[in-house]
Amino acid sequence: MENIDPKFLRAFLYAAEERSISAAARRLGLHPNTVSSRIRTLERRLGTRLFRRSGRGVALAASGSGLVPAAREIVEMNDRLFACARAGSLPESACRELPPPAAGPKPPL
Repeated sequence: MENIDPKFLRAFLYAAEERSISAAARRLGLHPNTVSSRIRTLERRLGTRLFRRSGRGVALAASGSGLVPAAREIVEMNDRLFACARAGSLPESACRELPPPAAGPKPPL
């Protein structure tokens, strides 16, 4: 079974939210080529195009729109896992109850 690294999903989500690879790269503190590469890798692994690209940015393709909820859930779960680990040896129930990390306002997709 192949796994998808959350960093690919985060690059996808930020590009979807910003409607721009460059803006997503700024948000991630990465070079735009790195973000593009992560999105291309994700598209290749999933076997589908996630964005329609134009000179004005990116827009979600139908498969990209379908991926947003699951990608967001995976990224948020990943962030909660690390927040829980950084907080120490919390019991499993306490870790489940941690609120999602604050990532700032999410623009509507």
